[in-house]
Amino acid sequence: MRRWARRAPRSCARSLAAYPGVLLIEDDHGHAIVDLPLHPLAGVTDHWAFVRSVAKAYGPDLRLAMATGDPVTVDRVAGRQRLGPGWVSRLLLRAVVDLWETGAVDVRAVSRAYAERRDALVRALAERGIEAHAAAA
Repeated sequence: MRRWARRAPRSCARSLAAYPGVLLIEDDHGHAIVDLPLHPLAGVTDHWAFVRSVAKAYGPDLRLAMATGDPVTVDRVAGRQRLGPGWVSRLLLRAVVDLWETGAVDVRAVSRAYAERRDALVRALAERGIEAHAAAA
């Protein structure tokens, strides 16, 4: 599995480079909870977005995500956001920034807890004759 994890990003980048008009959206849903290195593909295509959420690592009540991307894609997202409420609570934003700046959440401990749960699930499935695979560092 580890060998594949090292080769997969390069292979994906080569494949996507053949289609520069494709909109690539990367969701870093595992930010701070996955014990594997991040291999973003942002910039391989002309149009891309990279999204990162804080809910899993910092708590489900903190429904906040950040996004970046190429200028056209970011402008389109901002335009769509103006169609709805279009704002995020300043209290929520300040809470997340405070958690980041103070290190109030031990993201390594969160990552270890997710890894332990993942490994326990794989073992429980194996005990029931169900083959499952999960990446681990």
